[in-house]
Amino acid sequence: MNPTLYICGLLVMTTEAADTFEDTEIAFRYKSGAAIRKAHFIFSVVNHPWISALATGAVKVALGLRLPVEPLIRNTVFELFCGGESIDRTDNAVARLAKYGVNTILDYSVEGEDSEGDFDRVCAETIRTIEKAAGAKNIPFSVFKVTGLGAISLLEKLQHGEVLSADEQAAFERTKGRVLAICSKAEALGVPVLVDAEETWIQNPIDVLAYEMMARFNQTKAIVFNTFQLYRADGLENLKQAHAAAAGKYHLGAKVVHTWRRSGRALNTRAIPAPYIPISKPRMRHLMAAWNSAYATAMSLP
Repeated sequence: MNPTLYICGLLVMTTEAADTFEDTEIAFRYKSGAAIRKAHFIFSVVNHPWISALATGAVKVALGLRLPVEPLIRNTVFELFCGGESIDRTDNAVARLAKYGVNTILDYSVEGEDSEGDFDRVCAETIRTIEKAAGAKNIPFSVFKVTGLGAISLLEKLQHGEVLSADEQAAFERTKGRVLAICSKAEALGVPVLVDAEETWIQNPIDVLAYEMMARFNQTKAIVFNTFQLYRADGLENLKQAHAAAAGKYHLGAKVVHTWRRSGRALNTRAIPAPYIPISKPRMRHLMAAWNSAYATAMSLP
């Protein structure tokens, strides 16, 4: 097997747009002026932490009291950040973006669930997104988070090398079974599936799961893609090591990302050193060099 590295892009744009990412007229052409002003207002509000926290608390109280706030949520934050309330209800958003040369990924945004029933439901819904993608030319990938399929506490224990109890090991095997079911469906339908990145304190066991799936399903082409976080100090080296480990065994699928939103406060609460490159001009130069190196690696392969 020739060593192959597949690096995927999430947005497939027209030639006109691909060469002009800084042209905001092209970037927002699919939105009306009113929609842009509305989005700007919402972002302005949520960028103030105290306002965002107050609004979130108020919504939770309103929902708990069964007040009719769903239309307000649906026409503001939900409309901006979500494609639909069900897979079929994303059709309009997918079609609208396709007119401008932008493809879509159906991301069932659920993570951090805490019951086996919840995990099973997330697995089933993720499989339905794969089935939807198989019949839609404008949905080239599917995606999932392992934290939607299993307990975060188990991943943390595995990251720290702790021994799982018999019950915990059984629960983790069920998590692996859900991941296997998703990747198996992806292979059967020929739909690439992306394993999304998670917090650094649980990422290692997720990487191991992703590579196990690649070894099983990426024998003839890349179906399973792992996420490599180039904003991490070790991001590029992780990518290179993963490629070397896959050589001659399976095709490595790589989703490469270079943005980061995690706050230092969240890291400090776990008493672990921040693994991210500090925000600065040198950081941006590092990211661009890492990005270029990743693509250069892919382009140089047979």
